[in-house]
Amino acid sequence: GLFVEAGEISRETGHQESLRLALGGQANILRRVRHDLNGAMRLYKEVEEICRRIKNDNGLAHVLGNQGFIHQNQGNLEAALSCFRQAGDIFRKIGNTSDFAISLLNQAMMQVARGRRSEASHLAEESISAARDCGNQQIINQISSLRSKYRI
Repeated sequence: GLFVEAGEISRETGHQESLRLALGGQANILRRVRHDLNGAMRLYKEVEEICRRIKNDNGLAHVLGNQGFIHQNQGNLEAALSCFRQAGDIFRKIGNTSDFAISLLNQAMMQVARGRRSEASHLAEESISAARDCGNQQIINQISSLRSKYRI
């Protein structure tokens, strides 16, 4: 498909940012459409390496979050939580408050799944606070809904 062709051209030209985008697009299709988690993870790992090499912190945080979702889907909650924490640390560092709020929510959901409601509640509070700071009502509504559903 288009992402594969873009990846090939990017490899030929050595354009790392284009390669990052093409591989990320391929990985998203594998994960979300084809449910090929192992194939997606291989590509996400390559995207992670590219982001580290070209110092793209926002891209790195996003790809770590995507890796977290794969770990979650595979039942590896510890690895998922670790990825979401790393992503959150980066989002906070670069001032991406909206995605920081989402990463906190992802961490809260992992804590719920691990039976750690107190930690989940604390993370959900922190997430709502960050979402309010950036004025993202959609995230605030999503967090409120999940807090109600899981009683955290």
